[in-house]
Amino acid sequence: MRYLAERDGPGGLAARLLFSGAVLYLSACGQPSGADASSTANRSAMGSVADTKARAVPAATSQSTLPIAKGLYTFGDGCAFADNVFFYDGQNTGEVGFDDSGHWTNGALKIARVGPAHKPLDAKAARAFSGYTLAWSSEGDREGYPSLALKPTGPGRFTHLSLGSFGELQYEQCAFAELSPKMQAALRAEQPQMAGGSTARVAAQSRTAFPPIPKGYYAVGSTCAQAIANFENDPFGLTFIDERKMLTAGLLLHEITKFEEMKPNRFRLKMRTQGEDGKMHPADMVVTLTGPSSFVSDDSAPPMGNHTHCPNDSVPKSIRDQFASYGR
Repeated sequence: MRYLAERDGPGGLAARLLFSGAVLYLSACGQPSGADASSTANRSAMGSVADTKARAVPAATSQSTLPIAKGLYTFGDGCAFADNVFFYDGQNTGEVGFDDSGHWTNGALKIARVGPAHKPLDAKAARAFSGYTLAWSSEGDREGYPSLALKPTGPGRFTHLSLGSFGELQYEQCAFAELSPKMQAALRAEQPQMAGGSTARVAAQSRTAFPPIPKGYYAVGSTCAQAIANFENDPFGLTFIDERKMLTAGLLLHEITKFEEMKPNRFRLKMRTQGEDGKMHPADMVVTLTGPSSFVSDDSAPPMGNHTHCPNDSVPKSIRDQFASYGR
């Protein structure tokens, strides 16, 4: 994950693709229930999760409360071996982890609302979200894009649904004391409220700021006009990038976990992708800025390494909608 980056898909890709890896997943939530269930969820969410696993509760109708207990969750090899965890403190969610370069917080979400979509969803998304609770950021709620989808499956457990591929991962709650010393240290540094410290958010993150280029759509190896005109034949000719993920319309969602400035105008983008073995693997891409709105990726030879920003209003809505349906 890096932010509940759930994952499915093949592990190696052609050199012309922006990244090597597979589909990553962002999480979401969502389904209202009655007043009794809401009350139960709120009481459970406020319960202590100090050194024991708390019980997950039925889906809530509270405007900003998830239907799981506050605490730490992980998937895979168990609490003692986790190198990243999902956290929920009652108002915020995200992923905290560590790797060879240090610790990080990724995909942090301040929950503005929990509940069903206010705007119509496409048929595929509507079917996939059935039975799930959806969580929304303020911006996502305005634009109609949920940020998280999950559903409780038992005491201290929930299923996370990828917003990109609609794949599922099973998470189980961990007590802080069950985590490795490195994971505990990462939590103390990144989200001390989850380690019994202050509830104040960590002001300084361990990553640099987003590279000084516009977020949005980029033509890959051609002009914007050419990439847009040829999109139906070559969807990989356009890429969407923001501070959390890079996305191609070819069902390839790569989540960026951190930016490292190597020298002026040159950055390493650290990512996590899923391989064919079903496990998460780190991946890097080095980019060199070639102008105020363009860059070259070192993993592809010119011209496919060239990326040119396309103003959002130059990209037809039909194309933007396709990107949105794959996890934007």
